[in-house]
Amino acid sequence: MRMADYKGAIIDYSKAIELDQSSGNSYFERGLIKYDLNDKIGACKDWSISGELGNMKAYDLMKQYCGN
Repeated sequence: MRMADYKGAIIDYSKAIELDQSSGNSYFERGLIKYDLNDKIGACKDWSISGELGNMKAYDLMKQYCGN
């Protein structure tokens, strides 16, 4: 992600999620990238899952960016 290879980062985070679906941080970070790529719906879904897994920062982003 730091190298601006967003599509590669999504692939990497998706693989991490495949290996460990309880990783709230992977969903959180993938949501950030999706939002940067203008995939608001995908970002909000990932942040929702991240929040359900205990990442309270994800709910903050949802309140800020995922409202109707």
